[in-house]
Amino acid sequence: MPNWFTGTIQIIGSPENMKEIHQWTLAYNDDTEEPQFNTLCPLPSMGDTWDDDKWVYEEACEHWRSKWGIRFPTCIHSAENNGQHYIDFMYDSAWDMPMGLFNMLEKKYNVSVYSEGYEPNNGIIEVWKDGHFISNDMDFDSFPDWYADVNDLNREDLPEFNEGDDIHAWNNGCIDDEDTSNYAEYIDYLVSEANDEINYNGGYKYGDD
Repeated sequence: MPNWFTGTIQIIGSPENMKEIHQWTLAYNDDTEEPQFNTLCPLPSMGDTWDDDKWVYEEACEHWRSKWGIRFPTCIHSAENNGQHYIDFMYDSAWDMPMGLFNMLEKKYNVSVYSEGYEPNNGIIEVWKDGHFISNDMDFDSFPDWYADVNDLNREDLPEFNEGDDIHAWNNGCIDDEDTSNYAEYIDYLVSEANDEINYNGGYKYGDD
């Protein structure tokens, strides 16, 4: 079994460009068979039509950067505002963020994709933003200190956090009736601290063809 990357995604575009993606949300919410999100961007060997029988492990890893692309989408939300269509949801992905799939989405549908998430077993925070993939290691030792600083709390008052703990669970343990989770702010902090936009295959940035 793979390590699972857990993330959120927001897709933004004109109603016309978002039409097929919006249709997927309707089908997924209404159809007990739950069509795969990956059907929006079939692998090149499939042509324009998704075909489960043509899925190939090596090709998926090359083009999606994850063997199964997006899995288990939940909390799907769709709305229109100021002439733009927004779709967002939570998802899992095997091993890593499927940044290749996001690149394919942006090019095929002329939309913008923003995604953020983490793979806790290897302690990695990852972000896809403005057509680039940003990765940074979680600094488990400094995370509680940073959290205490932004919330004006005492370090001693925070729940104990150990390397390997689930970062969501730790963060949620800091919430009381008057506080809210700062996980999103923590991601922004890590991204701002990252000096390089990197990925595991040596620095190639998707979208820079």
